[in-house]
Amino acid sequence: MRLAEIMLLALALSFDCLGVGLSYGLKQMILPWYGVIIICGCSGLVLALSMFLGRWAGGYLPAEWMPVPGALLLMGLGLFMLSRSFKELVEEDDGEAPLFQIEIARFGIVVQILKEPHHADLDRSGRINTREAVWLGFALSMDSCGAGIGMAMLGYSPVITSLCTAAGGCICLWLGLSIGQHAGEESVWQSRRWKLLPGIILTLVGFIKLLV
Repeated sequence: MRLAEIMLLALALSFDCLGVGLSYGLKQMILPWYGVIIICGCSGLVLALSMFLGRWAGGYLPAEWMPVPGALLLMGLGLFMLSRSFKELVEEDDGEAPLFQIEIARFGIVVQILKEPHHADLDRSGRINTREAVWLGFALSMDSCGAGIGMAMLGYSPVITSLCTAAGGCICLWLGLSIGQHAGEESVWQSRRWKLLPGIILTLVGFIKLLV
């Protein structure tokens, strides 16, 4: 039962990879096999680190209290993701709002990954290189931080959960690439409804864990 829950949560955290694959496939961009591994490896690493952080923070709470903040974190993140995805569906979204941005004012450096993932191709080469894959991997793993802390407090294994999430990300990326290469613009637009599923899954799991 616990493994099934981990796989379900890993799937929820991997759905952004499906969207990236769809976008790359539609735009005929090249994502090498090692780029897929780097992107998903970064996601798994961030999740593992956040889960170890959650275990450390949970050490300051009585053991019987830990499931409550863990479940509330999952519910809060799920509702946030759900509202964000729903807003993207009902509004026209040109993909130009930053998903992840680092600015070093002293040196005039700004690195940003936009919601439209082909903008991660920083050198406009039509191919995602190692450096770009690392940036994209960390950008896609931002939602995993809060979820990882919550899952750790609920007692999930950091190693197993991060490995399942990395593997799920690889599968979703390859699946998205395959579908995107053979789908039209309308099909890819309709696939954006899938973005509601991660928020729904996290909210339901958090709610159930709060009750049991």
